[in-house]
Amino acid sequence: MFLFGLASMSVPIVLTWNHLNVPGYVTFNKLTQRWDFIGEVTLKDSFLFLNYFMAVFSVLSLIINSILLKFICCAAQFNKKKQVEIHLIVFTFIEAIVQCAGVAISFARVFDEDQHLADYAFYLPYVSDALSMHQAVLLFCFSVNLRRQILGAILCRKKNLVIEPAHYQANRARIMKEMPSVG
Repeated sequence: MFLFGLASMSVPIVLTWNHLNVPGYVTFNKLTQRWDFIGEVTLKDSFLFLNYFMAVFSVLSLIINSILLKFICCAAQFNKKKQVEIHLIVFTFIEAIVQCAGVAISFARVFDEDQHLADYAFYLPYVSDALSMHQAVLLFCFSVNLRRQILGAILCRKKNLVIEPAHYQANRARIMKEMPSVG
């Protein structure tokens, strides 16, 4: 898993560096009175390989997530509290949908010869940001402890925001009950 994550982050960086070293030259444009860089390869063609790389790693990621999902489903059968496992299953499905949507948008932007996406170009950054920020929203929806802490901080019920696991809170409550009150 660690090697998969390391490869998925480092390979695009290395491959991009190789493609940034493109031959080109600088000329002075007398009409506009500025220097222009003219490359022999367009950036769209130069970075086209990243779309295929993204598609391959998305397929690998979906395979790994489906295998992990099978283990989560097996663990849910033996666990009395299935709520956590159900949340993980839903989270995994949403992750897969978002990942497929990201790949589809990237391919559509590159291979859109009829320029159908040009009409929606204004909305694409918002869709991309929504796809990027969905994990925080899902975490807020599924984690009761995190939701309680964040809402307490937003509504000024707490002065500081400390997110603790639920068993820490239960232990603190038990200790506070056992302590004699001074009075």
